Amino acid sequence: MDSTLFVLIFWIHFLSISLFLGVWIANDAIKFNIHKYIVFIPLILTYFSGPVGLFLYLVLRLLIVQKFRLHN
Repeated sequence: MDSTLFVLIFWIHFLSISLFLGVWIANDAIKFNIHKYIVFIPLILTYFSGPVGLFLYLVLRLLIVQKFRLHN
């Protein structure tokens, strides 16, 4: 297999997953009424490194929506 084709397939897969996660994060933030400036950083991180941005967004969502509290 040609290495150029492999890199192309990898990047298409990486970008499609990142874009899918970005759309999901944006729609979920709208649903839970999370301010767009708070969602900006997780979206940028999702584009560059999908799992890190998704994890940060999920932590922020849990804290903002109050389904998970750090203290009583």
